[in-house]
Amino acid sequence: MDLSSLNSQQREAVEHMDGPCCVVAGAGSGKTRVLTYRVANLVERGIPAQNILAVTFTRKAAGEMQERLQPLIGDAALEDLNVGTFHSICYRILRDEWRASSQPAFEPAQEGWQKRTIKKILDDINLDMDISHMLGFISWQKNNLITPEMPLDLLGAPAFMEERLRQVYRLYEQAKQQERKLDFDDMLLWCYQMLKEDARIRSKYQDQFKYILVDEFQD
Repeated sequence: MDLSSLNSQQREAVEHMDGPCCVVAGAGSGKTRVLTYRVANLVERGIPAQNILAVTFTRKAAGEMQERLQPLIGDAALEDLNVGTFHSICYRILRDEWRASSQPAFEPAQEGWQKRTIKKILDDINLDMDISHMLGFISWQKNNLITPEMPLDLLGAPAFMEERLRQVYRLYEQAKQQERKLDFDDMLLWCYQMLKEDARIRSKYQDQFKYILVDEFQD
């Protein structure tokens, strides 16, 4: 593989094999390009593509990475490579495990469904609250690994509101379960919980993903 277009620091990162490697550089300096070439270099050195996980922050970035990789590693290796956003990778793992255990899959909840569901819950319990703010509140709890059964992060709301907010959160979760839906935060939270709690599944993916590359790691 021709690395002549890379500078010495970029080449050092691309050719690094085992152990952690952190690339810190400003916007437009070629970090994603380095990551792409690093994936290609690993494949060229004999690392099976299925043992490489490349994670990006946006779907656009994942698509661009796949486009850049195609001429470098070819269609066969690209098909085996695990490239995607945090959410898509986690959802893929969840679906694979549901399929392996013959469980029916949960489908992503669309924004319209989420808003209608929250509106109905707020109306049913007679709570006057902005729908988008409530969804944001629930999202914050999940991103901080807080379930409805745990003390909530009230984000400045008065303490007497905690049980009312918990009620909305719990009813929202129940509605999703009844319709077998999950939201984007669930993709991360459920995958995290599954890998943390199930040693067999955790070991399976530890064995599979020998090389993990993360674009825009700070995000």
